[in-house]
Amino acid sequence: MHWFRPALIVGCAVGVMAALALRRVAKPALALTMCLLLIAPGAYAASTWEFPVEGTFPAAGPRAAGSVGQLGIDPPGLQVSKALAVYVTAHRPGTRWDVLTEASDTAAPMILLGYDAGAMGGYSGNDPALDGPSLARLVERGEARYVALGGAYSERGGNAATSAVIKACTVVPAAAWQPRPVNPNALLLFDCAGRERALRAA
Repeated sequence: MHWFRPALIVGCAVGVMAALALRRVAKPALALTMCLLLIAPGAYAASTWEFPVEGTFPAAGPRAAGSVGQLGIDPPGLQVSKALAVYVTAHRPGTRWDVLTEASDTAAPMILLGYDAGAMGGYSGNDPALDGPSLARLVERGEARYVALGGAYSERGGNAATSAVIKACTVVPAAAWQPRPVNPNALLLFDCAGRERALRAA
């Protein structure tokens, strides 16, 4: 709102001079000056409503709040999430989970797109919520099949289930689920169907 600066300066100057010069209009002049001063911060804060903002670290302003794009991730990341979700749902996913991810930030865009995604390692990816044997049970019951590793917090190494997937499951080539890979290293998709015994042993 750089265009508003001259109006703000002139308006405030007029309001203060009117309040000092004419005692009978002091209160209305100061009230109008205060309203003028609130326009810029009000517009700045209201811009937060125009974009999805994460609840943990809310930020006002279009550059801060809207920089990550739709669903809280950048456009290439959103394209990868959509492509992955479309692929797994078209290739016999689990009855409970279309895809499991390392951390909840990676699963979140797919959940918001309407797919059944879940995180094996909670928010940070290294919560010991699942291990190899517990993931094997999900696969054995047909509740889960695909696991996507990488994405948010993957540098933390994941949990025991992450290690089991890497050792036991089969990598689905990026070209199979991304016709034109945006970033083939962003996520690795694994197919764990039929790998229950290897998951238990991992």
